[in-house]
Amino acid sequence: MEYRLIPDDRNEEFRRLVSYAFSPESGPGLDDEEKPHPGERYGLFEDGTLLCVCRHYDLTARVRGEERRVAGLSAVASPPEHRRRGYVAELLRESLADYRDRGIDFSLLWPFDHAFYRRYGWGTVNDYARYEATPETLAPAAGPDRGRFRRVKADEWASLDAIHRAHGNRADLSLRRSEAWWRRRVFERWSDDPYVYRWDDEGEPRAYLAYTVDDDGETTLRVTDMAYADHAALRQLLRFLSVHRSQIDRIAVRAPPDWPLFEMVDEPEEVECSLHAGPMFRLVDVAQALERLDELEGTLTISVSDPLAPWNGETFSLSGGGRTTCEPTEERAMVETSIETLSQLYAGYRPLETLERVGDLRSHEEDARPTLEALFPARRTYLVEHF
Repeated sequence: MEYRLIPDDRNEEFRRLVSYAFSPESGPGLDDEEKPHPGERYGLFEDGTLLCVCRHYDLTARVRGEERRVAGLSAVASPPEHRRRGYVAELLRESLADYRDRGIDFSLLWPFDHAFYRRYGWGTVNDYARYEATPETLAPAAGPDRGRFRRVKADEWASLDAIHRAHGNRADLSLRRSEAWWRRRVFERWSDDPYVYRWDDEGEPRAYLAYTVDDDGETTLRVTDMAYADHAALRQLLRFLSVHRSQIDRIAVRAPPDWPLFEMVDEPEEVECSLHAGPMFRLVDVAQALERLDELEGTLTISVSDPLAPWNGETFSLSGGGRTTCEPTEERAMVETSIETLSQLYAGYRPLETLERVGDLRSHEEDARPTLEALFPARRTYLVEHF
């Protein structure tokens, strides 16, 4: 078997495999023209036969407050005649090795099934909430009528990027978007392109939102992206949404679980809210990732199990007091864990105490706990972008 880029002349085959995996109800035809993607298509081949496929994105995201290269993984698909033969596991294994060769220490994905990717070492890295309410329900949360809303085009992406970056600084995992990302993933969508509006206050861009409108029994405005400089700017976005009451039945927004909507409306019982497990995160190279940490004082030995990456299935010795070093060792492990739990701990998704209780992290020496707590304090994590 051979893992490699899928050439352009086989793009139609790639699209058909992905379509069958994620939307078989659409049938075998592909009538629409594919919109450009910023990612690269990869596949696993055997004697020229394409066994399974995926798409890779070379991203930059905040990890523990620092911008790091992160590999985005999506469109993992295999036709039914090649399933249950270990081909997808091999594709994921080759993908991790590829990321490692490129010097990328972290992988992110949005799973079709969380249990499937947990099996291969990815761990959930943030939750998100879906809020739905009528425009009338949102009206009391609206700010005073000030500033100016206007529809913006893709050529104005840079004015939105400054708002997005300031908004994203409140949580880890926010992406640094390229121009291509803005054009192809914000101003364009897989089906209907969204409306994009920006709010300016005294000539300064302060907030924006992108949304689509669909009518499936009732007319719903679905916010696909938004960012705001502060609470006052958020209230302006809610004002903009609430003024659609003459034509929209429902407003749907995906936001962090701690989004303050319940506290802002007069009738919170009229807001429907559901909590969901979000994207998944994985360390690609444990040693390289741990050496990026500078909070370690003293030493720590940690044993890691990894179902895909043999270079991670080791006991590692960490030494700090300056520049952190991490090397394989034969010493007895002070801590044992899986790559999934270590990845969640590293990202800061859950504190150590929680992962000891619900994960598979075990400390064999009491002295190891304070070291781990200092090394991996919990962080606020929230990934906006789907890919």
